[in-house]
Amino acid sequence: MSTLYVAEAAGALVRRISAAGRVSPLAGAANAPGSADGPVAAARFKSPLGLAGGPAGTVYVAGGRNHTERAIR
Repeated sequence: MSTLYVAEAAGALVRRISAAGRVSPLAGAANAPGSADGPVAAARFKSPLGLAGGPAGTVYVAGGRNHTERAIR
């Protein structure tokens, strides 16, 4: 596996960790919780808790406090 994805509930975002150890945001905004679909820069989460990988690189995010499920493509 070359990339690890981490749901950061307290920070309201999803981070990507490369094989080289570089950490970068994938979607959401640090400490800006919400509930918004859209491009990764505009997407907002409230306590993302679970992640699952899907076909073609899609990452599914389960939100804890607002009971939502989102797809990051």
